[in-house]
Amino acid sequence: DEHFPSYVGISAILISNNIKLLSSLPKATFDRIGVKIHFTSYGVDDLFQILKIHAKYALKEGSYDDRTLIKIAKAIFEVSTSAREAKLALFNVAKLSNNKLDENLIPKAMEETKKDLLFEEVRTRPLHHKITLLAVLEFQKRIKRMNQYGKVGLFKYTLNLPTKTNIYNIYKKLCEKFEEKPKSYRVFFDIIDELDKYGLIKTEVQSLGRARGITTLVRPAESVEILEPVIKKAIGIY
Repeated sequence: DEHFPSYVGISAILISNNIKLLSSLPKATFDRIGVKIHFTSYGVDDLFQILKIHAKYALKEGSYDDRTLIKIAKAIFEVSTSAREAKLALFNVAKLSNNKLDENLIPKAMEETKKDLLFEEVRTRPLHHKITLLAVLEFQKRIKRMNQYGKVGLFKYTLNLPTKTNIYNIYKKLCEKFEEKPKSYRVFFDIIDELDKYGLIKTEVQSLGRARGITTLVRPAESVEILEPVIKKAIGIY
């Protein structure tokens, strides 16, 4: 670069808690990464010590005890080894409690923590990723309504399935609602793949039988009840 002398070298350091990050990088980018260092994950005791230090400075003296902090650390360790998630869970327990951390509120706090983390993940996605997520949820709600009223059998077999094509049709209608130009079918497929990599949806290749071939089914990674308000909040729909 003309702005730097020839003897100046520039290196980039990539740090991430996302274990899927490297596999999601383009091959050309991955091949250019030199040294890769994987740090040991936190254990229950590590998370407890982190929470203890955090509580010392963030909470009032006497409003917590080691027993509750250990229970929070164990609850987090069952789903993650992230110190950030542990501190967020501690915050949610404190927010739900009165004068002292209530260990009985840990399950509720864990639910709130999951929603908070989902919101942060969805919030950073581009608008068309969010619209695609809404389309996936809308199709799930449609199937549920048809099952409730026994109407599934009235439709062709493939119309009952959450295929990419069926969800793309809903996506296009939602784009009209948001006054956005729909992405092409190919780009939409790429969006589906990316959302799958980040764990926001689940895809499954399924055989439709000898005459129909195979298709890819797309479903939300979380229940509609959890994911829908998160997506709407991220988009700004209340």
